[in-house]
Amino acid sequence: EAPVFDFTLQQPSGTRHIDARGGVVIIEGLHALNPALTEELPAGAALCLYAGLREEYADSSDACCLATRDIRLARRIVRDYLFRGHAFTLGLWGHVCAGEERFIKPYKPRANLLLDTTHTYEVCLWRTVLDAMPADPELTPVQARQLEALRARFDAFPALGTELVPQNSLLREFIGK
Repeated sequence: EAPVFDFTLQQPSGTRHIDARGGVVIIEGLHALNPALTEELPAGAALCLYAGLREEYADSSDACCLATRDIRLARRIVRDYLFRGHAFTLGLWGHVCAGEERFIKPYKPRANLLLDTTHTYEVCLWRTVLDAMPADPELTPVQARQLEALRARFDAFPALGTELVPQNSLLREFIGK
């Protein structure tokens, strides 16, 4: 039985039975690389894939000015605002990062394949999209400062409009059609 999560309500909304006999199951998310999910399968029956950003950006002094977590946060803020009906991503971000440290990083070496989801041009896109988002009155003063600091980290890059993103790009998951 696999839990089903309702992102707009931010709570589980039941379970779904998964029967993989004679088929393929794709498990995605925080616990996807956990060996507990595949330990009863025959050897070689599971293909583990880690998909994530691999590129960080540095300024002319080679100091990191934009980390992969900044890009991931921008992706998530925009996606959650546009498609999940809430804007409290900043309030959850610390928990997201803690979950990554606890449930993803220890199992990342289990991955058979690493997929780099970086789109080199996306740093120009996030500047445009974040700047176009309306102010969120529900942000705490600390969260508002965090969002402003995140926006400022994208200022070093020229702006790019969403119309230039190909319709079949993975980035459409975050910005829509």
